[in-house]
Amino acid sequence: MEKSNTIQVLSSSDQQLIIKLDYTQPIGLSDLSKSLMAFENEFETFVQRHSDPTIPKDLSLKIREIRKGSLIFDIVQFVAGNPLPFIEVASNIGKFIEHIQTIIEVLKDGGEPEASVSEIKNVHQIIEPVAKDGGAQMIISTGDNSPVTVNYVINNNDANVVQNRASQLLKSLNQPIEAPDEYKSVVLSLEQARNPDAKTDKGNKAKIEEIGKRALNLTFENDHVKDAILSGHDNPFQKAFVVDVKIQTVDGKPIAYKVLGVHDVFDRGIED
Repeated sequence: MEKSNTIQVLSSSDQQLIIKLDYTQPIGLSDLSKSLMAFENEFETFVQRHSDPTIPKDLSLKIREIRKGSLIFDIVQFVAGNPLPFIEVASNIGKFIEHIQTIIEVLKDGGEPEASVSEIKNVHQIIEPVAKDGGAQMIISTGDNSPVTVNYVINNNDANVVQNRASQLLKSLNQPIEAPDEYKSVVLSLEQARNPDAKTDKGNKAKIEEIGKRALNLTFENDHVKDAILSGHDNPFQKAFVVDVKIQTVDGKPIAYKVLGVHDVFDRGIED
């Protein structure tokens, strides 16, 4: 029997985004949580790269309430701890849905979307619950009260076509989807560092803008990799490092980048 999960993104009082998942088979908790996480990651990336420059860049999505029944998630769009005004939310959400739709449609047609590796991986993960259930579909739309009307549907067949094309494309870029938490040849910049001779990595932080806007804790595969970043440079904060990394998580939340290898180092072009 077909069932539905409805995920709603709201302003303080009006529905703005509804993600409805119709399914015929039980949904894996891991698949659902990773899909929601990919939505959040992609929204943050979208705001940073595609949103109107007048809109704050520290927006995030928060689950406000999980209702009884069909697992209805009420999610609000926050900036600096406060919900955004109605019109700003509607504008962001409508453009965000169109952004997701564009990537999916280009992949479905066998093309190469104008999207980063992390964006393609996010889309691949967003539709995972649909791809695994032959009778499933996901409907992403703005709410009834929204001044912006967008409605997008992806079914099981389309989800599998999109995932297959995404996997082919990522493999050609040496970014296989089989290792979704690992990224190759991405640019890392130090945000905070302690003495390279310290016995622990505590206190080291770095940012990889292709993956996320936040600086995360930094760990290293071995001392050779650690030295390649923290030692041998007059000022490592003025350098950018081309690295392979693994994202380390706690309770499904990214907390650290583990550097697996360093390919290149170049100047960031900044001054002390």
